[in-house]
Order: sequence, then structure tokens, then C-alpha cells
Amino acid sequence: MIPTALVAQLQRGLADFLRYSFWSATPGMEHVIEDLIATEGAVSRGPYVELKLPFRPGLNPQFFPDVPLPFTPHAHQEVAFSRLGGRRKENTLVATGTGSGKTECFLLPILDHCREERGRKGIKAILIYPMNALATDQALRIARLIHDTPGLGADGAKIRAGLYIGESPDGKRAAQASMGADHVVTDRQALQEDPPDILLTNYKMLDYLLVRPRDQRIWRFNDAGVLRFLVVDELHTFDGAQGTDLACLLRRIKHRLNADIGALCCVGTSATLGTGAGVANLLDYAQQVFGEPMDQGSIVGEQRLTISEFLSDDPTDGIREPDLADVKALAPAGYEDPAAWVRAQAALWFDVSPVYGDDWEVALGDRLKGHRALRGLLNAVEDHVVSVDDVVASMSRSRAVWRDHPEFAQLACLSLLGLVSAARVWRPELRETRLAREAVGGRRPTARFLDVRIQLWQRELRRLVADVGPRPRLRFSDDLDREQRRQHLPLVHCRDCGAMGWGTRTEKDRPRQFRCDIQSFYRGFFGRDSAVEFLWPTSPETPGAVRIHRRELRELGGDEDAGDDYLHILKETRHVQKDGKRELSRDCPFCEARGSLTIVGFRAATLSSVYIDQLFASRFNDDKRLLAFSDSVQDASHRAGFFGARTWRTCLRVGMRAALELPEGTADTSVEAFAVRLATLWRERLAQPAWLSAFLAPSMDWLQDWDALKRDGKLPRDSNLASLVEKRLAYEV
Repeated sequence: MIPTALVAQLQRGLADFLRYSFWSATPGMEHVIEDLIATEGAVSRGPYVELKLPFRPGLNPQFFPDVPLPFTPHAHQEVAFSRLGGRRKENTLVATGTGSGKTECFLLPILDHCREERGRKGIKAILIYPMNALATDQALRIARLIHDTPGLGADGAKIRAGLYIGESPDGKRAAQASMGADHVVTDRQALQEDPPDILLTNYKMLDYLLVRPRDQRIWRFNDAGVLRFLVVDELHTFDGAQGTDLACLLRRIKHRLNADIGALCCVGTSATLGTGAGVANLLDYAQQVFGEPMDQGSIVGEQRLTISEFLSDDPTDGIREPDLADVKALAPAGYEDPAAWVRAQAALWFDVSPVYGDDWEVALGDRLKGHRALRGLLNAVEDHVVSVDDVVASMSRSRAVWRDHPEFAQLACLSLLGLVSAARVWRPELRETRLAREAVGGRRPTARFLDVRIQLWQRELRRLVADVGPRPRLRFSDDLDREQRRQHLPLVHCRDCGAMGWGTRTEKDRPRQFRCDIQSFYRGFFGRDSAVEFLWPTSPETPGAVRIHRRELRELGGDEDAGDDYLHILKETRHVQKDGKRELSRDCPFCEARGSLTIVGFRAATLSSVYIDQLFASRFNDDKRLLAFSDSVQDASHRAGFFGARTWRTCLRVGMRAALELPEGTADTSVEAFAVRLATLWRERLAQPAWLSAFLAPSMDWLQDWDALKRDGKLPRDSNLASLVEKRLAYEV
């Protein structure tokens, strides 16, 4: 993935989406969306960039000889090992960033403790996760580590881990009664009969294990001192009432297992709770949750290399920088794949490009370390999240061409960031690991040169209003003061013919007054209130045109003079009779399209789905994964289906695009024949489960054969699911 190339596509994709969603055929309204897009910070903010230098390596490559790491641990991991290993185990808060090895900080000491306590029955460590998906993911990780470590698996101490959550961890697989290379124990009966050494769960299921009679057998071997570790992953997610529930639960656990204060080693992890000015608050919060004393030494923070330690002292020979003649070469849009773009950028920053062998990304990293532009980039960003504009401003101080050509400067900055994203470094290996790899002819593992994180902030396009005038400008109602709101109205738009005008809600006692509260207009528009009216800008020659005062938003009389503060509009609104009542019709009064009138604006779910479309369709994204957060379970449930439906259509368009690439000399074909080619092409390229899962429409996922395919990995005999999907594809074509 090249995030700097992706962000440009995201911004352009959203801008195009807005242009084509609200294109206007109404004179005076043609520039409304274009002006909004061009207003800095109105639609989105950013991009912002964060560069993280490598973690400082540790000094002891084998902290736990019987639970070896294949790589030298980070310095902050060694701090955690020293606190959690050995006889004296101290309460610890691991507050390091994403990808810093937080799990290893507590997992290796726990595995080493379980190895030392082999033969002693009972649960020795409880790992509490906020989400089942996270617990399931970590269970797989633990299973692999135990299986691959001779001193822990079947030939060693036979350490067992169990997963106890509120749902089946894998719908395709039966519950597991024993450990394996890719699974922990998940069978509840097996967990009761032979409790695991390590229990992975969530706080609700842990509560059930304490109170349900049928589950309490799992604790029968847990005399005082057996349970030694209590870990809460993603500690920051347990806030408010949930944090209080967790705190009470942990106290009940300690009471149930006769664990006095200090008897348990409590561990909390978080990539969000930092180590800056909020240390006192963090310690107070953790002490309230765990009910255990902690001091400032309990917090394990990141330790990273300095810029001077990371960069080479000697400049690289043959370096250069892009100039104005390279503008076209800098833009990602002209390249077929990320590798082609990256290699072209390397040629712009170095006179001699790296040799493109198996390890060319490492060679690129070595050369970047000696480039003065990288030092300028790191000094501009330091250890903060900085806008690309600020980075460009900082680097422009020593580059006159950047100062004089800001658009070129931003392209050059994103190009350099793209090279940093693509570069790699050799990962430091332990000697025995390197020898084992060389014995089988394996390739030496690499790591990211630098952590490059790009942020793009999107504002929800809601409560948009426009001033009434010859060239209306969209603004957010919440950004206006009371007087300004009196001079703005929401916009309505016809999806079919592009007509665009203002919306208002009139009162019976003030029929010529067009001011309205935006919330009352929304209620009226969606509630089909007959008091809602639409005002369409027009010319004085239009039959039925009336004059309105632009600032006072009221209809003018025939002889009333408003100076230049007037506008001609057409009051054209349709109504229908329903159950004896007069209701608003959202049919377009010009093209008569049914229900085609909509309010100008989009909520977060729609805007997010546009970004998802771009992310999954972009050739600069080779990591097709998405993690979406939501404030509530209800929102998450709605958006999962919403995003799924949107990404399916993107997948369909990508599939159609591939089917349109006909060999040279192929004659034109009919739509019907193209539909057949689409299904045939992807049926041949993908195995049956894969092509069905890619092209099955969201409205078809209720079919029983689809459930069977997900459950069993194959279709039932005489299934017609494939033919139904082909028919749906033909319809979509």
C-alpha cells in the first residue's frame, strides 16, 4: 500500500462523487458544488502525516531462553519483561503504539510462568479482550506460538490456552477439545473438565463463569496463588459504566480466588493512553479499574531512535530532486501499478535508481538515509501529526521552486513520502534463527523503513444551507450566527434533471415570508408537510416568476423597490391528496420524475462508503482490509450492511472492467453476450466459493444454499445458487 498515492485518489474520488451527485442544470446554481469543493477545509481536512522512527532495540536477545523470540526484542519490551518475568512480578501498563509488540510484552512472561508451573492444574492467566474478534485473533496467535516453541507444545510443557466467548469463534469449524497449530481449546465441556493454563475471554463471559453454576467447575483447581496474571487488553475501551462493571468484576475475581492485593500481577495495554502530561490520570484510572497500587514506573512507554541515530552521517552519492519538468511523472494517476510509480519516483530523487532485485526496497531505504530531503522531512514532522501543507512550508524554506509552485511542492512531498512508505530495512535476527533460515534457503525478513501514517479528516455534509442570491454558496448552518442563518436556506436537487433550488417552510399567517429553521424544514420535507415550498431561481421573463428580497427572504410586491437586493424565483411545488389531506410531493415539477427531489448533503455513512469504494478499487492498495469504528452497536450494525452493499457494487464494476478488456481484433458484442462473458470470465479465474462470494448480491445472502456454502465450504447437491448469481449479474449488466 502506498498511502500518499491513495490519499490523492480518495480526495479526487470524493470530489467527483459530489460533482456527479449534485450536478445542476439550473442557471446560477452550476457552481454550487464546485465552490464548496474549492473552499479550503469545507469538505475535508488534510492530508496529515505522521512518521514514526524505529523502536530502540533491546540489549538481551534471549530474555526467556525457553520461550525464544525469533528477533531481538525492542527496548520497551525488555522493560516489560523485567517487570513481568522472574519471581517478583509487578503491575504494568503497556502504553505503546500500534505495531509495537504490546502482546509479546505480557504473553512471553505468561508463557514462561506457565512453563515453570507445568504440572500444576488451574488457570494461571486470564486475558480479557473488549471484542470477540480481537480475542479470536489473539487465540490464533497464541496457538501458533505454543505449537512452534519446542518447550511449550506437545513435546514440552504441554501448555494449554482456551477461548471462552459468547459465540462460536469460527462458524465453519466445530469446537476444539485440544490444542492445535491453528487453534486453542474452544469446547466448553473440555474447558470445564480440564481448565486451561491461559483463558482468553471478555468481561461478560467472565462474569458468567463466576455466577453460573454449570460453569463454576472451571475454578475448582484455582487455590490461592494459582492465578498469577490478570490482563486487560485495550484498557482505554473500558470507560464509563463499562469501566465500573469491569472494576467490580475484577474485585469479585480476586475475592472468589482468594487473591489479596498484591497477589496478582495486573497488566493493562493501550495504544491510546499515552505517557505525556496525562500520566497521573492514567495511573489513577488504572488503579481504580484493577484495585491495585501502581506508580509512575508501572508505565512502559515507547523508546525510539533519534533522527541522528537513524540517519546516515554521510550523504548518498548521486542524489537529486524533482524539478518543474517532472510534474507529470510525480502524479500517481499515470501509472499502472504501485511498483511502477515507486520506481519512477526513485529515478526523480536519485541519479542512479536502486537495482530492482528481490531486495530493492532495502537498497532504497539505504539510499534514502543519506538523502538530505529525508532529514528535512523528519525535522518538519518530528514526533507529531502534521499537515502536508505544513511539511511543505517547512521544506520550502530551502527550496525556492517549492515556494514559488505550491502544487508542485505538494506532489514532490507526497512522492518522497511514497518512497519512504515503500522502503524496507533488514529485520535484526538472532543468530540461530538466521542459520535455520539459511539452511532452508529462506529469504531474510524485512521490516518497514519508517512507519508512515496518513490521516484524512472528513466532515459530515449535513445541515448545509445556501445564501439566496445570483451565485449561492453552500455553508454549514452550525457555523453561522443567528443573523446569518436568517439569510440562508437549504438546497433541494432533482436527481434526474439536475434542477436545483431552495427549500423553505411557510407559515399560514406569513405566506410571503420564506425564512425557516432548518430542523423544521427537515421535519416538513421528510414528513410531507404541505407547508414546505421550493423556490427555483429563474429569469424575469419566466411566466409566474416573482421577486423576493434576498436579505429579508420575503416576497416583494409589484411596486415595492428593493434596490439590488432582489431575485426572481419560481414558486413551483407539487402536492397530492392522501386520505383527504393535502401532502407535499417530492416529484420534480420540471421533469416530473417520481420522488426525485432530495436535500443537498450527505451523512457520514454515505461519505465513508465513497472512500471505501476508492480504497478497494485502487491499484495502489494491495492490502484490501478495512477496520471501521462506530459509537454504538446500532450504528455499527447499520453501517456494516450499508458498506457491504456499496462495496459489492464496486466489486461488480471492477469485475465488469476486467471483462471489457477484449483481445485486439475482437468484434463489438451485445450487452447480452457481455453478461455471459462476465460470468464465464470470473468463474474460470476463481474457484466456485470465491466467485460466488465476490458476486453474490447483498439482497441474496438469505438463501439457504449460501448459508450451506459458508458453513460447509461447498454447495449442496443440485444447488441452483450459481445460476441465480449468473442471472443477477446479467440483470445488473
